[in-house]
Amino acid sequence: MLTHRDKVKVHSSWLDGCVESGNAGFLLDGSPYDPEKDYYMIDFYSEKGKYVAHYTNAFSDLTFLFHITREHRIGEEIIDNVKVLPEKWLSQPKKKWDKNLSCYVPDFITNRQNVFSGHEEQTAVMLTGEQTLSLMSDETPEEWFIRLKKDPRTAEKFEAGYHDYSELSWVDGKWTREKN
Repeated sequence: MLTHRDKVKVHSSWLDGCVESGNAGFLLDGSPYDPEKDYYMIDFYSEKGKYVAHYTNAFSDLTFLFHITREHRIGEEIIDNVKVLPEKWLSQPKKKWDKNLSCYVPDFITNRQNVFSGHEEQTAVMLTGEQTLSLMSDETPEEWFIRLKKDPRTAEKFEAGYHDYSELSWVDGKWTREKN
């Protein structure tokens, strides 16, 4: 039987099956994912002498952040290019500027896919059990946008008065905006 750590390393198609089968929702340490808790993606390079290692750890809490940075600062080890990003922000659709509308619109990918990769997005889906907020291969942009409006993680962005999302629509393959 695969350990939870082994599950993260397997092919992405297995990750999709993991969510469908109900095996998702557990973090790498075996604890259940709590959507109310703040988690962070920790990413850095560690150099000791001629050896360089790249560390990426998803869904870490602040205690783990302190532990991992302290552990890698012992001796002559050098930590470089440290990124600590909130997982909630990484899960959101990337914003992009639409010059025709003069406003930001949601992109079809998440911030996680933009900063890291699609693999990290699939890992997040497996760890949280939550569907990605990026455009999925089996849905149209119109279906994706309707899904975004209904998802509790993004619903507030479509309330009147929040940025420009409340005025946006996806019509005939492009963004439109109705000004209130």
